[in-house]
Amino acid sequence: MHSFNLLPVALLLGTSLAAPFRSGSKAGITNHQKPIDETNVRWEKVVSGNGMAFEIGQHAATATTIDQVEKSCSQGTIAPTGKNDFGISVDWRLGSGSWNKPSESEQRTTGISDYSLHESSSPFYDYVLEFMNTETYDFHFYDHTGDSYEVNTGSLGSHLVRYNSDKPGIAFVTGN
Repeated sequence: MHSFNLLPVALLLGTSLAAPFRSGSKAGITNHQKPIDETNVRWEKVVSGNGMAFEIGQHAATATTIDQVEKSCSQGTIAPTGKNDFGISVDWRLGSGSWNKPSESEQRTTGISDYSLHESSSPFYDYVLEFMNTETYDFHFYDHTGDSYEVNTGSLGSHLVRYNSDKPGIAFVTGN
């Protein structure tokens, strides 16, 4: 068994050693799963509530900016909605990559119309939460370990969170 210093690799890849390199195929990924296409995603490295590295991303083609929404509202194309700060318990479980609908109450409260929580194709992160928002919020997603992942959505559309967790299911969501 050889021992390697991962620091040069981490520096070359522009990543942190706080997000350890994951090698080999992921247990449980089957051919019927459809990992997201990460080629047109803008990724940003950030730190979780417990100090762990994670990434947030957005598909460049699906983003609707706040300026576009405000223009549509002023033209009567989209009716503006009132939004409130919230905190809500959810039971978003690890799945196979298909889209799920939050309950009606969750959709009304969070402004999230769809989500998918599945294993990641990234060599650095084990899980991906992808969600579609109809309201812009500074979201915090809490997994079952209590760690939180912040995604401040300045646009509507598809947003992604790549992270590592011993209990990756999402148990609570806040927004302000």
